[in-house]
Amino acid sequence: MSSNLECETDHEVIPSKAQRVATTWSDLPWELLEFIAKNYLALIDFLSFRGVCKDWKLASSRCTAEIESRDPWLLVVDKSTCILLRDSVRKYNISIPELCEAKCIGSNHGWLLLLKESSVFFFCPFSRAKIELPNFPCPETFDLVAVFSSPPTSQGCIVAIVSNRTEHEKDFKVYVLRRGFSSWTMHMMSSAIKTVIGAAYCDNDNSFYFFDAFDCLSIFSLSDQSSKTWRLVTSQDKSLETIPFSVKKNEARNFIAMASAFGNVALSSCHGTIVFICEGLSHVVCNENLHTNAYQKLQGVWIHPRFFELSPQDSTW
Repeated sequence: MSSNLECETDHEVIPSKAQRVATTWSDLPWELLEFIAKNYLALIDFLSFRGVCKDWKLASSRCTAEIESRDPWLLVVDKSTCILLRDSVRKYNISIPELCEAKCIGSNHGWLLLLKESSVFFFCPFSRAKIELPNFPCPETFDLVAVFSSPPTSQGCIVAIVSNRTEHEKDFKVYVLRRGFSSWTMHMMSSAIKTVIGAAYCDNDNSFYFFDAFDCLSIFSLSDQSSKTWRLVTSQDKSLETIPFSVKKNEARNFIAMASAFGNVALSSCHGTIVFICEGLSHVVCNENLHTNAYQKLQGVWIHPRFFELSPQDSTW
């Protein structure tokens, strides 16, 4: 007895052209893109994310990228191209033409304070966000050190720029600008220190701290415009007064010495005194002149790896 078995086979159903819908990465929902950009991406990944397409860039426009590490990165300026050194082995090339002719005089909270002729402005190099300040009144702009109390987008931000005195001057000039004010105020600071190479702000006593290369400190009080000079010592004596900062003076030299990613390019100076927090302690990284004899001399800037987009009300002071 024989039987015939009928075998049914699956046939692929091909949708018509009208039924087919093209799906690409740019078609992902904006809510999902914004969630990813805001919660899962560190700075370098975030910048790459924004470079994928216009939709991804728009979806991340309201996000702020912050790296998981609080340590500052070193930004080496070579004409309009910069080398971003994250640590001793990782580097990234990035074009920042705004840094070509400007000088960094301060750095903190992911913002650089730049000086170009008499123009002073805050600048976030990774988003190109810029905040213009009133014209700086000091005619001598060669040797300046700046510090600001908080991010420039905060209402209580205060900027202080100290002009290092010449051998014929007795006091330092400290220029102070508060957010919401249209002009700088100049104060004279009497101090025994010779040259300021680092600065920080202390909220506890509403004062700016100015450091020199020889373990001296001048404290300028915003409350009564008074100043005092102290000698810094390392001691276990608990009866001595302490400061809320640890001072670092050779960070760039030490960083470059162990940075295999940097190659043989010489760094001549590093500016933009910066404060970063590690293990609960605030560290002040001072300016450095490395006095290299190499032909190619580049400028270094310390920067917190942050990305900020500005609202219209934050674009001006």
